[in-house]
Amino acid sequence: EMGSYLSSVLAFKAVGNTATELSAILQAGTRIRGVCKACMAASMGVAASLAVLATGLLPTEFGSKVNDMALVAPDYVIFRPRAQPPVNPVVSVEETAWTRSPLTITLPVSYASRSPATSSARAMSEEAVVTLGDKSHRHLWTYVVDITGSSVAGSTCAEWLCQKATVKPEPLKPGEASVTRQTMFMPAPDMELAWGAFIDAVLAPDGPDRFTVALDARLVPAGAKEPRKLRAACIIDAAGARRRMLDAGFRPGHNPRPATWQPRCLPE
Repeated sequence: EMGSYLSSVLAFKAVGNTATELSAILQAGTRIRGVCKACMAASMGVAASLAVLATGLLPTEFGSKVNDMALVAPDYVIFRPRAQPPVNPVVSVEETAWTRSPLTITLPVSYASRSPATSSARAMSEEAVVTLGDKSHRHLWTYVVDITGSSVAGSTCAEWLCQKATVKPEPLKPGEASVTRQTMFMPAPDMELAWGAFIDAVLAPDGPDRFTVALDARLVPAGAKEPRKLRAACIIDAAGARRRMLDAGFRPGHNPRPATWQPRCLPE
């Protein structure tokens, strides 16, 4: 049953110990002699106006273009407890400390710029926000992680969180897409949501049919005085996940609980 659950939720074939199993884009030449200067100036003015209308970019007081960087919406989310689960949580049902550890969120983070004519920028901070019902839980960027394979359940890391480095501000180039960075987000102060409570909220009979995961970023375009805020959000199919978890034998308020959860994140 657990293997069937993993195949449906994580879309991979379960292999290995149960803890690991539980947890699985985007000038023609012309003759200028004899043409009056006024006509050329007028033509250039019209061309510039058309470019503004086509691109939506306006000159700034710094003489460059308004930065058009955009966040790429994540297509999956990795939910994990901060504390490592036991090797076999199905057998070790009495080991519950890990279920009380905070929820962590890992997202693929990437930025895209449509025009090479815009200014460069620097990503200064990022947050992941999970909204369950009327409650939102903020998580702050903390680590760059390295999760290989098709899912976290199939990954082999030296330690539980798969930490690679502490996340730092990232320079962004105009007209290019940044390399996707797997980023782990830890709870903001006083906003911790225990892993067990999170899973129970999803499994509850009156739980949400879906919930939102938003990625917020603060960018500073080159030469700008104020940062610019970006957001990309996606939807988790909680109703479908609840059905599959219940079919696999999980129950709200009871151990064992899934050791990880890696759902698809659907466009809003």
